[in-house]
Amino acid sequence: MNTISSSTGEVTTPDNRKRFQGKFSSHLPLLLLNEDGTIAHVAGAARKLLGFRPSQFIGPAFTSMIHSKNMRQVLSDLSSMQRGRKTQSFWLARLLTGTGRWKWFRITAENRLQEKEQVIILRLRELQD
Repeated sequence: MNTISSSTGEVTTPDNRKRFQGKFSSHLPLLLLNEDGTIAHVAGAARKLLGFRPSQFIGPAFTSMIHSKNMRQVLSDLSSMQRGRKTQSFWLARLLTGTGRWKWFRITAENRLQEKEQVIILRLRELQD
């Protein structure tokens, strides 16, 4: 049974930690999304880059972090990934941070839904002002 962690906002299953542990470095700013767009895992480096404390709630849906003016392309690409039509995408988008401020990021999305991991990997890179 999937539940949403009340402290982190990640979708957790009994083997969630085992599923991602060792496969994805916590030192890389990664977000892992389930097929439905819920956040399956947030690497420590991503949490820090986004300004969220370790126990701070992020929210279950990645789309809740995206600025409305950047939403259309992100939703279109994620939908294409869910249907297996797109393997990767790149976005320049504003994300809502843990401080309540919007920051620009370059986001690389890699579709691994049809592979063993069954996730969409988001790599974040903050754009400097």
